[in-house]
Amino acid sequence: DVMVGDWRADANVPGLVNKLDAEVREQAVICLHDNGAGQAAPGAPLKTIDALADFIPHSQGRGYHFCLPEQVRKGGMAS
Repeated sequence: DVMVGDWRADANVPGLVNKLDAEVREQAVICLHDNGAGQAAPGAPLKTIDALADFIPHSQGRGYHFCLPEQVRKGGMAS
């Protein structure tokens, strides 16, 4: 559902957080890249991790919960 381009060379933490804030909605699936392999720009994994450190607590404060895909299939949720 949500692709923020975190692997791109021009990605930055504030931009990633803003894009997540703008595009995430209830039951969205967020696709992020954290290993730096393939076509990822140098430093991309750290930008992703730093963006999530800001985005997750902010979103939880707005009432969002996060879970893994296998938890969705089983009907459960993680916070």
